[in-house]
Amino acid sequence: PPKKDAKDDKPKKSWFGGKKKDDEKKDAEAPEQPEQPEEKKEKKSWFGGSSKKDEEEAKEKASLDLRLALAEAWAALALAEAQHATIRKACAASHIEWSLIAALCVDQRDRYSKSIAGHIDSLTKDQETKSVKEWAGKRVCVAFLKTHVAFKSAYFEGVARYCTGCANLEKAVRDTDEDACGVALADLTEAARLHREAMSSASSFVAAAKPVCYVDSPLVAIDESAALVRRALDRAQQLNNGIFHKPVPELGPLPAPKSLVTAIPYEEPAPSHLWTKAAWDAIDPDKIDAKFGPASD
Repeated sequence: PPKKDAKDDKPKKSWFGGKKKDDEKKDAEAPEQPEQPEEKKEKKSWFGGSSKKDEEEAKEKASLDLRLALAEAWAALALAEAQHATIRKACAASHIEWSLIAALCVDQRDRYSKSIAGHIDSLTKDQETKSVKEWAGKRVCVAFLKTHVAFKSAYFEGVARYCTGCANLEKAVRDTDEDACGVALADLTEAARLHREAMSSASSFVAAAKPVCYVDSPLVAIDESAALVRRALDRAQQLNNGIFHKPVPELGPLPAPKSLVTAIPYEEPAPSHLWTKAAWDAIDPDKIDAKFGPASD
């Protein structure tokens, strides 16, 4: 028998690109596929808004800025700044009460390391996003907040240790108390270490603040405070090495915290009489008259 050409094996199509009758028969014999229900598309609002799903996601994102923890964090920070003002006033007095300033600084340390830090952790946890730009921005802001809390906590604890050390150093000189000199040496050594820690955290805070906002660098103030600590520490070491020759004891506890500021609650003002029912309805999309819809409707 004559050989078939390879070209004859290919199914021929009609002039207009359609199927031949044999192909149409095969398609008719094939089982029909069940029709899939069409997905309901969510309508967008008249004003170019997004769907309900997008609105719910937007509400979740917006709620992060309106959470109660943020208002509480601002309130705690405002009280801490007010307490700082009382510390500066106490330091500027003609006669410095070391115990009072130490107690005030312990309260400041607790405010930053516990209260404000807790609010920051509550606001910044589970902040995941798919946007690289948004993720980078959140990481910078979190670093800005946490480094601020870190350097404030270390600084105020260092000042508290400096005050207790100076109080014991004065007692050692006045009463020739060798035990008080050892306690002063322990407190001032710890104060110097905390000032170095505060300086490091403050440097990180200034670096993290550059893409966020302008801040007054606290490095100069911390360096001046550290110089006072070093001067008192040198004096304590001279007394102990030259006169008392006592081993440095373990670090003792700080005084109990003392606060001179309190938050004054105020009554929430009543809504203005201008907020009538018509005014509320005017900003409610569900109650806007349909005549304001698009021209196509």
